[in-house]
Amino acid sequence: MIIISIFDMKASHTEYIRAGIPKQNLMKLYNAYAGIIEDGFVEVIIPRQESLIRGAGFFYGGVLAAAVDTAAYFSAATLHEEDAYFVTVDLKINYLNPAQGELLTTAGEVIKNGKTLIICKADCFTINAGSKKLVATSLVTLMKIQK
Repeated sequence: MIIISIFDMKASHTEYIRAGIPKQNLMKLYNAYAGIIEDGFVEVIIPRQESLIRGAGFFYGGVLAAAVDTAAYFSAATLHEEDAYFVTVDLKINYLNPAQGELLTTAGEVIKNGKTLIICKADCFTINAGSKKLVATSLVTLMKIQK
């Protein structure tokens, strides 16, 4: 799906988003960073660290949910002015496979960019020894609000 933004994303806006992900308190704890950033699309990458791993060797489900929320938020931010602020109204996640890998990547994409409500999808993948596996899929509704 191609999303037409209200502006062509400027380099400064891309850097604002790239810098914003690791500044989020929880994402800072996760050592998260941005991968691909395009209009309506943001990738959040979280490297494996023992504090994020369950006893069975998988990423905690809450880590995936936080990654989904962050990827959705920032994918919406690519289509709005830099000072736009969003809150999560609804987040539905389906865990499909155990999240075992060296990296957790979450791809957030806007599928409906409304004036007030923004609907995003986000998919979580693990990467292990060069192999990429879908481990969760989600649908997120955000509301644009005034700070």
